[in-house]
Amino acid sequence: METLTIEEDHTDHSSQTGSMAPMVIEDAVDTRVKKFKEKLNTMRCKNDVLRESLAEFLGTFILTLMGNAVVAVIVFSNAGSLATLISPLGWGLALMIAISVTGGVSGCHANPAVTLAFATVGKTPWKKVLPFFFAQYAGAFVSSIVLYAVYFESFGHFDGGSREIPPHTMATAQIFATYLPEYVSVWSAVGDQIVGTMMLVLAVVAITDPNNMAVPKGSYPLIIGLALSGIVFAFPLNCGAPLNPARDLAPRVFTAFAGWGNEVFSFRDYNYFWVPVVGPHIGAIVGAWAYKLLVELHWPVDSYDFANPTEVKTNGEFKKKDDLPFVDKKNIEVEPSVPFNLVTPTTVLSNVTFNEDLKVKFTKHEEHPSCCVSWLSRSSIIFLLWPWLFTLMEANLTVEKQVAEFL
Repeated sequence: METLTIEEDHTDHSSQTGSMAPMVIEDAVDTRVKKFKEKLNTMRCKNDVLRESLAEFLGTFILTLMGNAVVAVIVFSNAGSLATLISPLGWGLALMIAISVTGGVSGCHANPAVTLAFATVGKTPWKKVLPFFFAQYAGAFVSSIVLYAVYFESFGHFDGGSREIPPHTMATAQIFATYLPEYVSVWSAVGDQIVGTMMLVLAVVAITDPNNMAVPKGSYPLIIGLALSGIVFAFPLNCGAPLNPARDLAPRVFTAFAGWGNEVFSFRDYNYFWVPVVGPHIGAIVGAWAYKLLVELHWPVDSYDFANPTEVKTNGEFKKKDDLPFVDKKNIEVEPSVPFNLVTPTTVLSNVTFNEDLKVKFTKHEEHPSCCVSWLSRSSIIFLLWPWLFTLMEANLTVEKQVAEFL
């Protein structure tokens, strides 16, 4: 009996130890996970410029990696005429994914020309321009390294290790950067880049303008991606529609070091590599200012909600009321000819505008007679209809009683 008791105790102790082991392991794992999360929190970026620059790096990396990968597929598979369909769709989808990933942080410019154009019209602070530039060019350069590593065997299989640039029949440099056909002049390429990038920026600023078509933010990636696809469909023949200095210059620098040599810059006697850099910057600025001068400046001034104690909306931008110009009630101009808002029973302020001297002009209506008539008419209608409503209620009750008695 004693032996059995000892064996039973030993069995119970073993079972308890076995059941406690997973709990100890779980506690240890939870502790390590908690410490890891704490370390991650210490790495959290609190600087807005740095945080947005990191997003620009990632967004440009995604755009350039996927876009150039599509070009690689076209070259390695000898797609031929299908390239005019595959390339626009591929670049549009690449931009859509890039905006979906980083658009909520920095807006996903992923393009130095867009960043500079936005800065000139006040949509991006100037202090962010250089950090964004560095992040965008770095993202495009790193994407070239990754693409070359992924398709390294394909490069060797296609060109036999001989890295060539167009117009060589086995050229592969066009996977990373753009090159002119022999029949296209440099100045035609400059005009091509100005027009194409202008159209791209026009589309972007219009889509993101809340006063225009009020496009939901969740639709930005799809619509902007389709806009890029449309532009690449329209302008691919002259120089391949780079439309982005980072997408062309950074991969070109990579190819110079990766085996293609100095020829990537000496193409056309050093008279082309600057075109995809300068042209898009000019076109983007033209597009941003064209929209601002021809569309954005001419929106009707927003209605002011002075009941809101914190912010008011002025021409699409939210500002604190303390930042608004001083309103001198004695100098308020009254325009009684403006239709009165019957919804508001007392004073109505509408059509607020700012003059050059920052004085505020209101259209003011105080205790408009039609207002009183409106509310009196509503009250009188309710008063007159009340007896009829009461009669209908009594009739309904009577019918219900009769039905109940019948049943």
